[in-house]
Amino acid sequence: MAEIYISLFEGLLSDPEAIEKIRKSGIISGIEIYSLIEHFTLIKNSGLKCTAHDPQVFGMNNLGDTEWLTIFDTSRGKQVIELLKNTDSPNVGFHCGFSAQKVIKMHAYPDAAVTSTMYKNRQDLLSTIAKNIIGIERLLNQAESGNLFKQVLLEPMDFSREKPVNWQIQSEEVKAHQPEIKRVFEEYGSNAALQWVTDISFFDDLFRELSNQGKHSIGFLFDISHVFITADAKINSKMYSGTIEDYFSELIDIVKDKIYQIHVNVPEGNPEDGYADAHLPFRVGDALSDRIMKLTRKVINSSPNFKSITLEIRSLLNMKPSEFASLMIQQASILKPASN
Repeated sequence: MAEIYISLFEGLLSDPEAIEKIRKSGIISGIEIYSLIEHFTLIKNSGLKCTAHDPQVFGMNNLGDTEWLTIFDTSRGKQVIELLKNTDSPNVGFHCGFSAQKVIKMHAYPDAAVTSTMYKNRQDLLSTIAKNIIGIERLLNQAESGNLFKQVLLEPMDFSREKPVNWQIQSEEVKAHQPEIKRVFEEYGSNAALQWVTDISFFDDLFRELSNQGKHSIGFLFDISHVFITADAKINSKMYSGTIEDYFSELIDIVKDKIYQIHVNVPEGNPEDGYADAHLPFRVGDALSDRIMKLTRKVINSSPNFKSITLEIRSLLNMKPSEFASLMIQQASILKPASN
């Protein structure tokens, strides 16, 4: 039986009622976090299990950065490694990375590649990501014992339809680099930092390169919304000629025996304007919710090594932590038949 985790939501760890609801739900195993240093001890003390996703050390992770592994040489990086080893899940997932060594974090928009660091050669990017993922696997498992073993998983990013940037909601750092970012998007498109890394063929080649490397095999974290958004955008831009369901089938054929974890939520949007990764809950009678659930079942039924699923749903405005905890239990109940 697969374990169900939920994302850490605002106010949970300071609300005993919300914690108790989740702890006694009998359906939710624990909490998935990226902020290990800040929240690991609080979650463990709450009596809930803790699992890690794309754990942050300094800012975002980018497996396309040739210097990425050096962050784990720092005292903070070493602390994150030790915390990762002590999480409850046997898996830890990392975003696949970008096709640039440096990116600028955007809000509600694909991250912007720093032009001078963009990869010109696909094989160079493949080799860098493979080196980094094998490197983190060795750091986690070089002195493994018992439940300290962690299987490292790769998660695909989301390739989006082209749309105007809302500059008003961007950070001061983004606004300071606005002229450069505009040039990148004008020349390469808004998905400049995602060249190659969202292609099905890229994962085929990457897992071939990863085979027989490292102490343990590298797995796949199948993010349903990321793949859905990517498929829609590539169909809209004439980069893919099939349906979204066809796209799922092709990717599953490549990674099905490597899928150990799934992320699921409902994106926002529609077929006319495209979709965005909004981390929304399932809604009864909603056509998009039903389609995402059907695709989730398709992935689960095709994944013989599937072990856990995370409801990656964000807090809703004006909802108290205990109310949101009840919503997460209800969402897990919707998902449970599919995850068994």
